[in-house]
Amino acid sequence: LGLATAGPLARTVADTALLLDVMAFSTPGDAATLPAPPAGYFRACAGRAPGPLRIGVLPRTEGQHPEAALACRRTAELLAGLGHHVTDAPPYDPAEYQPDFSVLWSVLAAAVPVPAAREALLLPLTRWLRDRGREHDAVRLYTAMASLSATARALCHRYAHFDAVLSPTTDQPPLPIGSLTDPDDPERTFLRMLAHTPRTPLANLTGQPSISLPLHRTPDGLPIGVMLTGRLHEEGVLLSLGAQLEQARPWPRHAVRPLAARPERTAR
Repeated sequence: LGLATAGPLARTVADTALLLDVMAFSTPGDAATLPAPPAGYFRACAGRAPGPLRIGVLPRTEGQHPEAALACRRTAELLAGLGHHVTDAPPYDPAEYQPDFSVLWSVLAAAVPVPAAREALLLPLTRWLRDRGREHDAVRLYTAMASLSATARALCHRYAHFDAVLSPTTDQPPLPIGSLTDPDDPERTFLRMLAHTPRTPLANLTGQPSISLPLHRTPDGLPIGVMLTGRLHEEGVLLSLGAQLEQARPWPRHAVRPLAARPERTAR
């Protein structure tokens, strides 16, 4: 049981689908194998309508920024206008997973081989996580993993009625770089990170696909992402839904700045 997987990051849903087609494959030695790709592969999913879906909207949580809540509400209204059945979804409390989640996270950090002479070069948060991970024995680790598996099954059952669950991706608009970091207290940094993204670990735990779309902007022009989490192995449905939302409410496309030309070397 891990907490991360590689995924595509792109400017459009179509590009996301193309990249996922390249990335999504199994190799010998993998802990699990992937199902067969959808008909026409993921790139075809981004070009077809998803049909009417059942969308559950997670309730607003304490401390959620008004712009994040507004992004979610406007997206729910857009989905309803596109013909989807949008209803409230039951809540879940991050306290359901955070204690065991933190154990696994810290052990995974401690398991990364780092030469002792270079340990001091790590960020304070990383060193703190590695130190904490070394405090847990095998029994505590496997107890946490078993508990997380049970939590994942319970969460999947809780939202099984929905084709996708909608929420803000983060609880706050984009923050200045380093604003979550407390250089004197790495544990506080860790807790701030968890509070900033209380819902993204849901997909980490269950293995369900999620997609984040920049469908909202603050009055200052900062992007606010909304997250849709689908059923297990139904990435294609999320791509179809994401492409539909992108077409209905396109987001700004920022041009890529060309790399500065390198001066040619003169042969000597």
